Amino acid sequence: MRALLGNHEVQLLAAHRFGNAPVAGWDEPGGFRGGWARFGGREEDLRRLTPQHVAWITGLPAVAVVDGYLLVHSDTARYLEFGSSIAAVNAAVAEALNCSDGARWLEFCGRMSDRGAFRDAESARPDDPVSTMLRVLGGDVLVHGHSTLTKHFGVAPRDVQEALWYAGGRVIAIDGGIYEGGRILLTRLS
Repeated sequence: MRALLGNHEVQLLAAHRFGNAPVAGWDEPGGFRGGWARFGGREEDLRRLTPQHVAWITGLPAVAVVDGYLLVHSDTARYLEFGSSIAAVNAAVAEALNCSDGARWLEFCGRMSDRGAFRDAESARPDDPVSTMLRVLGGDVLVHGHSTLTKHFGVAPRDVQEALWYAGGRVIAIDGGIYEGGRILLTRLS
């Protein structure tokens, strides 16, 4: 496992593919390119994007299980809208990345950018989002980034020292919020 596909890669590819074209159902000025820029995208990065970069990004998995850890970029259960196995989710995401319909890309970007699904799952109920994700996709512990410890979990930037275990020890949040003054977190999982 080297890397996972996340929302910023999806937004970069949407900006690359659709540029400033209007997107039905979305009022963002400048289309996908404008939305990507609003979330930190830089024109220089878009200009330097090569076909090799695009091929590498589109080849990334969205989910994986490694040594009992379910690895996802975002803290969302919406991955299950893509399928009911690791292979099915990754195949559906790969298909979405090859779609040329702007409205479908908008929905895809929304799924990949969703967050916060696991924060209220402190007990291991069989139907809570954490239990469902682990049961359907595998793994014993779910690991995610995307929602920063600083902004989304209320950890002061100076106090970001390690990953945050929550949801009864079934979820690990690893995004230290570097752009918010936190730290890059290197987390040994096993």
